[in-house]
Amino acid sequence: MSRKIVLYIAMSLDGYIAGEYGELDFLNDFSEVDFGYDTFDARIDTVVMGSHTYLQVVNELSPDMWAYAGKSTLVATSQDLPDDENVEFVKNGIVERVLREKQKPGKDIWLVGGGVLASEFIEKNLVDEYIITVMPVILGGGISLFLGGHESLNLNLTKTKKSGNVVELTYERA
Repeated sequence: MSRKIVLYIAMSLDGYIAGEYGELDFLNDFSEVDFGYDTFDARIDTVVMGSHTYLQVVNELSPDMWAYAGKSTLVATSQDLPDDENVEFVKNGIVERVLREKQKPGKDIWLVGGGVLASEFIEKNLVDEYIITVMPVILGGGISLFLGGHESLNLNLTKTKKSGNVVELTYERA
């Protein structure tokens, strides 16, 4: 079985993955809801994120320990970031680097975030599976999951899951 590139992410009902400055506090009201993260985490061995997400993880969300321990981590960046034993910084060609990783044996690959990184994979139709948790909140602005500017893509809905007022939608490429 081939490894999948999976976009697994939460967004507001109006399509935002974070507030204007990257804030994720809209997720706090739903911390008690079991979204099956542990099950998802067990099926991946590689995480891919942009530098803004990486910096948010190391500076705010999990400053005392690496949140993705035991996973190979690729960070797309154009910045000169300090060396980090937990990650491989990729300055150019993140899509090509992930596609090389996908050819190796292993588990699935998680596109952690953010919107710009996801957009690179979406516009090339390289996301094999979309697992999007829709939070029952309208932010009214922020960082959009879908940046647009690419051709239309058709997807197949393969699963829905409701937890309280939260809905998880799983789609695969058509």
